[in-house]
Amino acid sequence: MSSILETIPAGKTVLAAVDGLFASRYIPPQARLQLWGALRSAHVVPAPGASAIHIDAPAFLVSGHAHRVSDDIVVFGLVSWVDNGIPRNVAGQIQSADSEGVMVLLPVSDAKANPANKAPKPAPEPTPSARAAEAAPAAPTPAPIEPSPIPPPTEPSWSDAVTASAPAEKAAPSTRPTPRTSGRLDPEGLPQFERGDIVVHPRYGRCTVIRAPKFHKLKLRRTTGAFFDLHLKVCSFEVEADDDGHAVYRVQIVGRNESN
Repeated sequence: MSSILETIPAGKTVLAAVDGLFASRYIPPQARLQLWGALRSAHVVPAPGASAIHIDAPAFLVSGHAHRVSDDIVVFGLVSWVDNGIPRNVAGQIQSADSEGVMVLLPVSDAKANPANKAPKPAPEPTPSARAAEAAPAAPTPAPIEPSPIPPPTEPSWSDAVTASAPAEKAAPSTRPTPRTSGRLDPEGLPQFERGDIVVHPRYGRCTVIRAPKFHKLKLRRTTGAFFDLHLKVCSFEVEADDDGHAVYRVQIVGRNESN
């Protein structure tokens, strides 16, 4: 299989353009197309039975994929945009979207994508030197070498017994760096977060720090694998015992925003 990169022009409807690509290219019906790029607007359903989220602003299709179900084109993806200066994103089924320059990666059959591909040419005739090498008798196989007999074990000497009873030398101390074993709070009461630290959330339980705080937000991963942002301005922290070399902090929500 080969791949072809297509662009959906600005102003075109993404689903209609993908439907046209399925019809005009040599794409298997069960193939899955990859999509990414800029959008003018989009309507995204985040979950079955949920209402669609209308994005009437410039946005990015960060990653998406499309496939055919019966006679319909179904597109799923992650869309990000800025709402009143706040970055937002939503993942789900894209009901409709207008392109501002969406890229589509199409899997196509090698034989149909390049009609010039033909049956392989027959191998060339061997040269006279190659024929002579084939006709030459094979070298005789050398006789196998008999293994040397293993001498019988000897009785241990008095020096061997002394050596065995001597205390073993102590192993050299490990040169690995000592990991950080406890959390630290700055004068404002905020932890000095590092990647891999543990945050105990009152709602989500133990979460892992994915990256250092940015714009007063801390990126965390739940035990389910889902990611979310913790707003540090509405939190207070307590240092707890470390966990396998990683600092552990317990967070309390002290502001009005309980969504995190």
